[in-house]
Amino acid sequence: MKRFIPYLLATICVFNITACSSDDDDDPQPNNGDTPTTPADNTTYNIAQSVIYELNVGSFTQQGTLKVAQARLDDLKTTGVDIIWLMPIYPRGSSKSPYASMDFESVNPSFGTVDDLKNFVDAAHQRGMKVILDWVPNQTANEHPWRTAHPDWYTGKHSYSDISDLNYDNAELKAEMNRILKQWIEVADIDGYRFDFVTNTKPSYWLDTNAELKAYAKTLGKEDLILLAEIDTNDNDRFSNKTNQIGFTHDYAWWLQETVLRKGFAKDNNVATLKKNLQKFINDSKTLGLTRMVYLTNHDQNWNDGGATLTDMYGDNRYALTVLEFTLYGMPLLYNGQEIGDNQKLDYFNNTKINWNKVDEKMQSLVLDLTKLKHTNAALAATADITFLDVDNSNVLAYKRTSGNSQVVVALNFGTVDAAVSINGKQYTIPAHGYIFE
Repeated sequence: MKRFIPYLLATICVFNITACSSDDDDDPQPNNGDTPTTPADNTTYNIAQSVIYELNVGSFTQQGTLKVAQARLDDLKTTGVDIIWLMPIYPRGSSKSPYASMDFESVNPSFGTVDDLKNFVDAAHQRGMKVILDWVPNQTANEHPWRTAHPDWYTGKHSYSDISDLNYDNAELKAEMNRILKQWIEVADIDGYRFDFVTNTKPSYWLDTNAELKAYAKTLGKEDLILLAEIDTNDNDRFSNKTNQIGFTHDYAWWLQETVLRKGFAKDNNVATLKKNLQKFINDSKTLGLTRMVYLTNHDQNWNDGGATLTDMYGDNRYALTVLEFTLYGMPLLYNGQEIGDNQKLDYFNNTKINWNKVDEKMQSLVLDLTKLKHTNAALAATADITFLDVDNSNVLAYKRTSGNSQVVVALNFGTVDAAVSINGKQYTIPAHGYIFE
């Protein structure tokens, strides 16, 4: 069955080897973010087929509060979001950075209250979504009260001018941080954490802390605590092949985004090199024993170092690379507004508001199709098998994902003209900068 999305051809045919069927009437409809929509039926997938969404409360709505963000949860559900990663919700220091906290136990007053957070998490759970908090273990704002009350909790070093680094050789600091970590799990019923800048903290700390958090969560009935580490395990000697062994459940596919896609392929458009690097990424990832978060953008890519939108980074290939993100391997990330095209640079220090009326309908429709495919096809589970396919066009990348009797074939045309190719004995015409997934 062939279905046309404006300007791009998408062949969407989910099958389990012997059968192939689809119904256009069941496809989720684009939503411009102005009004809540009916949640999509996503009862057939599991954590291995999850999509994570990075949300800055201050930017997500005009009001910038947890209460108003809660009213938009149906929109995230319809988009196909399973896990909401809240960027730091804590009071900020004078630099306004969310990663320079003044109090790890409180909610930023401009966002709301602890009760507002509880209500947000409860409402997300009612919709089958999980919520994780962004945790910043390495540092505090320079003005944090601990600087005066507990100077021995600090190293005396500053990773950046607006923050002071914490000293994890101090047992009292470790005990206090772990107490607060456990408190949020109990008080707000959160489902885990995204840990910022873990490479500046010793692996031994994480070994103990992750075990302690998992054990505590189980006493509260949480068996699958999400512990996402901001680290590419394969790209860090201190943590190499240890990230899962010390208790993290997910890491970043940092090398894939930063080196392979943004600094490599986006510059040279060499598909042969891309294929070689993707195969290395897959081979390396299979040795890690955890799920990898794959992404095209996040708060760092979008704003830091001058900032860049998807168009800035990837040009016309942003659509095909979005297909790659959702169908290659791991757990795909959507960053604040990426589902409508990521057409803004969002200053997360000052909570630039997402313009939900400026919608790239092509991208929005594509994301809806991809999250539906991700949820309904076991071949797109995080670590399902992948085989790269030979095609007779140097601009086309093709691969097959399989799990049992479930299969998805993907072909991406990174060329500037349409490509006629043969894949598994079938003929396809793929538009310039376009794709098929079947």
